[in-house]
Amino acid sequence: MADQNNLIPVKDRHLIVMAAPSVNNSYYKDFFKELIAFDIAMANAVTGNDQIVILVDKKTKDFFKGKVSEDILLESNMADVWVRDIGTVFPKNPINFTYCPDYLEKRVSHEIDTSFHQFTDRAGLKFRQSTIVIDGGNFVDNGLNKAVLTERIFKDNPTYHKQELIQAIIQETGLSAIAVVPEEEGDTTGHSDGMVMWVSDSKLLVNKFDEPFRSKVLSKLKLSLPGVDIIEVPRYLSSAVYDGFPSAAGIYVNSIVTDNTIYMPTFGKPEDKEMLKLIQSYTAKKVIPVYAAAVADLGGSVRCLSFQLTGEFAQKLITFAKTQ
Repeated sequence: MADQNNLIPVKDRHLIVMAAPSVNNSYYKDFFKELIAFDIAMANAVTGNDQIVILVDKKTKDFFKGKVSEDILLESNMADVWVRDIGTVFPKNPINFTYCPDYLEKRVSHEIDTSFHQFTDRAGLKFRQSTIVIDGGNFVDNGLNKAVLTERIFKDNPTYHKQELIQAIIQETGLSAIAVVPEEEGDTTGHSDGMVMWVSDSKLLVNKFDEPFRSKVLSKLKLSLPGVDIIEVPRYLSSAVYDGFPSAAGIYVNSIVTDNTIYMPTFGKPEDKEMLKLIQSYTAKKVIPVYAAAVADLGGSVRCLSFQLTGEFAQKLITFAKTQ
């Protein structure tokens, strides 16, 4: 894999890891072209700002030919595209939680989790492993010492008392503060990354919810994250549902945040420009729009379809990719 994006020093870049749907995966058959188009759009957005690797099986590689550099395609048989949930949190010092969400059959989550660990073993990536059950989409951290999760963690880890679980997460991650907010009604996954986004270490954007849920979320955030500037931003919900998962269209906080850049989803809505301008006003980072309307109807968006690595782990994966 070539040394992409030489405009930014390596230490300041994130390696964004994505997984393309397999052409043989029947579940994504109706959205296959849209997912491939999204992966290509992400590759174009990232180039020159951060780095990117797309995990793709041998038969699916042909759909990327002539549209992205082959340097960024790493052959791997990932069982699912939502790599944020099965991947790691903390790009600089990654930890991998146990993937066993209650909204999936155990055999399905096991297959997905196994494919991820087969990939990391082959790449020589030895992450810290936790027995605590948390989807990566339900762990929104500021990259330093604070994170926001939803109460879904209590349902996923029933053997723990609530405070014991929070202390266990703090001990394993080194966080100094965790905000555990209520789940939004109707959200199948119970993820916090459809609710909040850190634009800096001490500035958190949160969707403006309807009352009384709004007050419950804001109260928990303010109580648990003293010193953090909490800013409400609009969302424009879609009524679409796919296989029990509500659409993520109109939710702009589901963005990838790196050291220098925010990759924000857009949906072909009149509000896109307004939200791009608004989010840019809250950060010195460069905000880059990525069209995500079609994939958002599957229930996730830009952040959900990726995870991030930096430093030693990013370099290890890049080095591995060069040998393939």
